[in-house]
Amino acid sequence: MIAFDTVTRKLQSLLAGPVVTNQSPWIASWQDGEGGPVHTNFVSTNDANPVDVVPAPDTIADGSRRLKFASLSNQDTASITVTVQYVDGGVTHILTVVTLAQGDTLYYEEGSGWYSTDTTGAIKQISDATVASAALSTAQAASSTASRLSTSLSAASISISGNSVSASANSVSTSMNSSAASLEASIRSSGFSILKSSFGIPA
Repeated sequence: MIAFDTVTRKLQSLLAGPVVTNQSPWIASWQDGEGGPVHTNFVSTNDANPVDVVPAPDTIADGSRRLKFASLSNQDTASITVTVQYVDGGVTHILTVVTLAQGDTLYYEEGSGWYSTDTTGAIKQISDATVASAALSTAQAASSTASRLSTSLSAASISISGNSVSASANSVSTSMNSSAASLEASIRSSGFSILKSSFGIPA
């Protein structure tokens, strides 16, 4: 999720340099507050000059502004390199830098993050931040599942008489917790290299 919770925060984009023929169009949709109205903005790139893809909210009385969807389609006759940045007053944070071939499209979807597709719709690139977030969520979900199963197995062993059954349940739950913890530690330490490789992203 990308949130804009003060009146000084907005989302901008800029190109690495002048286009050859055509500027490219952005479309962005956001929601103001939980359950609030959804707004859509249409804006085109302006060479290396920043443009506001999502403007700062006028007020945050109803809750923060949340980006739901955004896309940029390269309509130039050559490749473009676009930088997407989160601006907080005078401080700029770069979210992603992507090179789009002619006809490629950059997308943002809430819950999925940034990715780009070619003219056939095939995914070409997923940002490192998106992969990291997805991988960490998977590892945390595995740990959570193992924890819940551990509780269930322990409860089951109590209801069945016999030490051997109880010992078996504890062994299974301990093993699952250990595996989940190892998975999460491996993903954190490896820099998500396995998932990057799966999506064709250089390590």
